[in-house]
Amino acid sequence: MVVDEIMQNPAAVSDTLGEWFEVFNTTSHTIDLNGWILLDDGTDTHRIQTGGPLLLQPGGYLVLGRNEDSVTNGGAPVAYPYAGFTLANTADEIVLLDAAGTE
Repeated sequence: MVVDEIMQNPAAVSDTLGEWFEVFNTTSHTIDLNGWILLDDGTDTHRIQTGGPLLLQPGGYLVLGRNEDSVTNGGAPVAYPYAGFTLANTADEIVLLDAAGTE
């Protein structure tokens, strides 16, 4: 799985409303992202908790963002909204750890 696209510093709306990133499933099996952890290069962390599965199909894309409302987030189709995780406007990284802690 790879991070495919990132909107770290949106121009149409503020960072708190418009940050998002897209993940792409490069495998041949469905991945359940529920329980996975988002980390950045700093101190931000977020555990994905949906109360059920968050499935990413083989060859599929999924957008995770700070705001799931496409009217106020600049039009991003956010499938999962997160909190406590922000991207620096100059340099940062996104690390995904599965439920077992594997990157």
